[in-house]
Amino acid sequence: MNMTVNNKEYAIEYTFEAAHNKKCVDVCWNRFTGAGMMKNTALNELEDSDTANRVMTLDNLIGFMSDIPETVITLLYAGLLEHHGPDSDDPIIITGKDARKLYKQFCKENPDNPLASDMEMFNAIKVQMEEDGFFKRIGLNHFMEQMKQTESQEENKIIPQDHKKKASRSGN
Repeated sequence: MNMTVNNKEYAIEYTFEAAHNKKCVDVCWNRFTGAGMMKNTALNELEDSDTANRVMTLDNLIGFMSDIPETVITLLYAGLLEHHGPDSDDPIIITGKDARKLYKQFCKENPDNPLASDMEMFNAIKVQMEEDGFFKRIGLNHFMEQMKQTESQEENKIIPQDHKKKASRSGN
């Protein structure tokens, strides 16, 4: 994926550098596995009230969505590191603030571009991560496959029949 800002093209790639950016990896594990929401749901279940649980679940969803703009900057920064980070041949993006400034300028120059929307950029980044093998590199694909296998095994388990009345031995 590429992004043009001030007539300069920036390559966004999720390979080695992005996979070794802890903040990016943390965000991906929390976002794409649902781990963050599961943790909050588990904490919600400690409450007694169903109403409180529903309110907390809605709060979690709102929090998840309101984090999208900052998540975009974190993921964009990691994607820029490969070709524009400190160890690249074009060391322009040194910090997350640099990525933020770049994205801000992109949005100003391209207000009608779908990627000027945080949600659309987030979705485009997810697609790029998949294409670049990022999820495989950080072990997320393997984890999700294991979760699916575990779920399907649990669905196929035999339900215990100990709740049924036992037949008497005497035949009476």
